Amino acid sequence: MKNNYSILLAIWLALFSTLSSGDELRRQWQTAACFHFSLSVWDKNNKGNYTAKYIVTSADGKVFIAEKRATDAPDTAEVIFPDSFRDKSTNLKAWINCSYGENYSWEMYANGSLVESGAFVISRKKTKVNNAEHLRDSVVRTFM
Repeated sequence: MKNNYSILLAIWLALFSTLSSGDELRRQWQTAACFHFSLSVWDKNNKGNYTAKYIVTSADGKVFIAEKRATDAPDTAEVIFPDSFRDKSTNLKAWINCSYGENYSWEMYANGSLVESGAFVISRKKTKVNNAEHLRDSVVRTFM
């Protein structure tokens, strides 16, 4: 009798492990990825306070702005896109299109003078894993 329970237990474990590995292959994964960009400008010679202004423009023309009054310490003018930014026309908090990606251009100003500009591209590429489509994230940053 004890031997029968051992055999039944072994069969049940084998059956369960086979079913659960099949379930694993049928899973469909959903992903989430989004990005934050750090922007900063500072006076290399530490000649006192200044105003740092950052402008990020999306491909559809939305303009986001962040401005900081900075001291001679390098990190006092640092901002994070989109967290530190507001929409220029609505004053709403800025956002990034994390689902499909987007192209953005950016500009950095110190005391009203353009210091640097560039662009970054956020994209999600579809890939196949276990015969299911998945989005793969990538970021490209360029300077102009």
